[in-house]
Amino acid sequence: MNPKIFPIMLVTAIAMGAACATAQQASDAAETRPANASQTTAANKASDDADAAATVALIAKANAAAAKAATTAAATAANKEAGDAALAKKAIQFGWRPETQHGNSVYCRDDPVIGSRFKTRRCVGPVQLAGLLEQAEFEKERLKQHACGGNCGSPR
Repeated sequence: MNPKIFPIMLVTAIAMGAACATAQQASDAAETRPANASQTTAANKASDDADAAATVALIAKANAAAAKAATTAAATAANKEAGDAALAKKAIQFGWRPETQHGNSVYCRDDPVIGSRFKTRRCVGPVQLAGLLEQAEFEKERLKQHACGGNCGSPR
């Protein structure tokens, strides 16, 4: 016999023997049935019932959370619409017109070019407009407070 083949044959024989022993143990385990099989089945059924009750409770909890989220979303949408209406009203006061460009809401106005009779069209989104309106309000209040240098209406 070739000395190089002998280790391979030995390893193969050991592996086959282990596979047969494992198969025999699995077969014996499948044939053996516990003496108290009816008690085990009842315990499994009780466990299954408990799992089903827990699942039903989780589903109810998820449905309640979904309902709460839907209510919150509806309230948020109503607040957003009210905020959009207030923004549009304020924008009109400052000379901006609401328009739709490429499916997006924008606010536009024509600004005069200093030193020319031409006007440039300026369009901004709602977020940018809110910032511009806030800045304009701030400047308006600042001019009201400091328009006369603090000497408005005072006798000399």
